[in-house]
Amino acid sequence: MAGKPLLRILAILLGIVSAFMALCLAAGILMGEDARTLFAFSVPVGLGAAGLILAWIGKASNRKISLPPRDGFL
Repeated sequence: MAGKPLLRILAILLGIVSAFMALCLAAGILMGEDARTLFAFSVPVGLGAAGLILAWIGKASNRKISLPPRDGFL
């Protein structure tokens, strides 16, 4: 499965970006920004959190599929 490592890398990058955006969101709350502006940050932060959770689940379920032995008949 060639797509799984790529998805894991993208999820990690999204997690890094969402961590930075979470800091910006916290700073915006402390500075008293408008709720509409803060909502723009909440969507990528939520997507990053979902990406990290999916990467963690994918890592936990990293099992190899075992096939039955071949018996010579097609």
